[in-house]
Amino acid sequence: MIESLFPSGDEWLTAIAANKYRWFAVIAIGVFMYGLWRSHWRTRYARRMKQTFDNANLFVKPKKDKLFPELIALSDREDNDFYVFRYRLRPGMTIAQFEEKKKVFEAAFHRKAEVYGKGAILTIKIKKYEYRMTADGWTSDPLRW
Repeated sequence: MIESLFPSGDEWLTAIAANKYRWFAVIAIGVFMYGLWRSHWRTRYARRMKQTFDNANLFVKPKKDKLFPELIALSDREDNDFYVFRYRLRPGMTIAQFEEKKKVFEAAFHRKAEVYGKGAILTIKIKKYEYRMTADGWTSDPLRW
């Protein structure tokens, strides 16, 4: 009775070896699904920023497609309080256009935003946490959507 509930190590290894292609397929599908999930969550802020550019008409349309600023870097570790977006502006875009739309970025992320740049490099900082007063005292509200 106990042997049927707890097979020996040889029986386990034999069963695994007999079904090695099934195990490989299950593991490969699991790794693929994890990769999709990870890439989806790592690009969520960049996708939100691109959507904000589109809604605020911050793009250049030469012939057919819309050209948005080119994302150079997105860092959550460069500054402890802000997510830092660095963009290379396309020809026809100016930093002043983006500085005028600072309120649009704040409304899209529901957080404080800083917009500045030099030359063709634009830097947009979005606050990571908002601190607000509650009945229990000050609490932080992480950036989510």
